[in-house]
Amino acid sequence: MRAVLVARDIAPSQAFERVRDSLLETGKFGVIPVLGRGKALEVLDDKIVAAVRSADVLLVGMSANANTAREEIVSCMAAREARIPYGLYADTFGCAHNRNWFESVRADASFVFVLSEKEAREARKVFLKAKVISSGNPLWDEFYFPKLSYEESRAKLGIRLDETFVLVVGHKPSAITMPMWSSVLEAFNLDWMVTGRRKWQLVFSRHPGDRVEMDDGMRNFIKDYAAKHRDADNRALDEKEVEKTFTAFEEMSRVKSYQELMKWNAIPARVISAKEVSISDLIPGCDLLIGPASTTEIEAVCQRKPVISLLNVTTSVRLKGVSGGKWELVEEGVTSYVGGEPQYIANSVIDLLEQRNVLCRELRVKQEQLYPKPTEKGVALRAIVSTLREFAKK
Repeated sequence: MRAVLVARDIAPSQAFERVRDSLLETGKFGVIPVLGRGKALEVLDDKIVAAVRSADVLLVGMSANANTAREEIVSCMAAREARIPYGLYADTFGCAHNRNWFESVRADASFVFVLSEKEAREARKVFLKAKVISSGNPLWDEFYFPKLSYEESRAKLGIRLDETFVLVVGHKPSAITMPMWSSVLEAFNLDWMVTGRRKWQLVFSRHPGDRVEMDDGMRNFIKDYAAKHRDADNRALDEKEVEKTFTAFEEMSRVKSYQELMKWNAIPARVISAKEVSISDLIPGCDLLIGPASTTEIEAVCQRKPVISLLNVTTSVRLKGVSGGKWELVEEGVTSYVGGEPQYIANSVIDLLEQRNVLCRELRVKQEQLYPKPTEKGVALRAIVSTLREFAKK
């Protein structure tokens, strides 16, 4: 049997790598993975379509916007035309029923994987024929079992045990990250935060998907630039090389902007990229995490960390587009909601770091109730593999 796995965004790509390995371990599957890992897919549509037509079953991710979901939708259409069973993997809250750019392939989907029975109830309203499976998320299963201890994580950054390590994570779009990080820095630079008893260590971690993305405007600019300019030997410029140079300069500019933010602070603050230390290796050692409604908050919740979901204007607008406007962790009461006001951010930080504080205790109780630690690893992965085997045989 042969399975094709298609995903553009980084989290479903990582989950599909686990699915691929598990399918191969059965000895009964060949697997063709088409995974972007947060970057544009470099495989042409006709190659994807050919792979799908050779498959017994197709599984696709549900990317966060219509542009990045294009190849996933093309794959589903190819499977439908070839009468090959296909399914979708909804890896986060509200994904299955709110991402309406998948509307054209919902009707003929054979199966859908969602996080929970609550998500399944909503998914069944739009996936009328599909088998909806409350599989959970294979990556989230791993969140409960960090690779590093509290001490090992802090040692990676040289943070002492008597210091308070606050981890602030960014989002893929820098338009969300920059105002959020600015608000956090303002909060920690309030006089009473600077002169208090705590020795702060602020670490700002860039999202792995925070990179320069080519849109049509950029591509047209590069194409026009390449057409109008020549190299030192009077040869036409290669568009791919121009794009690489342009992307490198854009990335340098973005890094410099983040570094400029860190300069003028009364407390230690630094930016860490995922290439230097992964967010998963930072979370075990932090004392508190501040995030913009992202998966990193779920990882911190699974490890019983105090979490602030900082939902400023840009984050809230994005949430409306990808999950209906609500952030499930705040609704459940497992993270603390704060807008972008520095005073409120600072107050929440202090409240959550005081173990005797009512808010801190309530948060911890809710985390343990709603996100109980699994008794074993791999439950979600086994559910996905079992379903793929089932439909591949039909």
